[in-house]
Amino acid sequence: MKVKIKNNIQQNMKVKIKSAWKEVTIKEYISIIGILQDKDLDELEINNYILSVLTGLDIKEIRMLSIQEYTECLKATEFLKKSPSSKLKKNYIINNKKYNTVMKLSNVNTGQYMDLQELSKDYDSTIENMSTILAIFLIPDGKKYGKYNLEEVADEIENHFNIEDAVTLTFFFSNLKGKLLTTFLLYLEKMKKKAEKKAEKKKR
Repeated sequence: MKVKIKNNIQQNMKVKIKSAWKEVTIKEYISIIGILQDKDLDELEINNYILSVLTGLDIKEIRMLSIQEYTECLKATEFLKKSPSSKLKKNYIINNKKYNTVMKLSNVNTGQYMDLQELSKDYDSTIENMSTILAIFLIPDGKKYGKYNLEEVADEIENHFNIEDAVTLTFFFSNLKGKLLTTFLLYLEKMKKKAEKKAEKKKR
């Protein structure tokens, strides 16, 4: 959405404001969450900072908007009242690069499981580490886990992947985490029984 701005900073400037979750990156989403959770900010300051994130304008430029322009920008943020969500996909194009989604338990290795456990201990850590979690399960096309630079992929995801798809994937991987834990515990129980039988045979 574009809002026509007339102020002392730049005459007749058209500001592009993001007006849907699919336009918001993970980095911007985390900034917005931080603003909303800041107890030291009043409602006006919260609105100003959020508009700054969604428009790319600094606070000084936001404060120079007319009441009408400011109101139009605020109207564009109505989408923030709804939770971001989308349909799960087998692959995604991020910054013109293809990434394939790990969707089956059989395709997850121990390293991925352990990294997921470490990065998603609670809700806050899951949000904070969202980009890295996604980088574990969104594999660059033609690569395998452990054979690409995780930090580079996480950075690419954080700055270019939309939060709508990111949240959907994060919830999917969180659910996968529970299934992985169950599978892992069942495997350990199976190995334990196998070892016990082997020990009994040796005693005989």
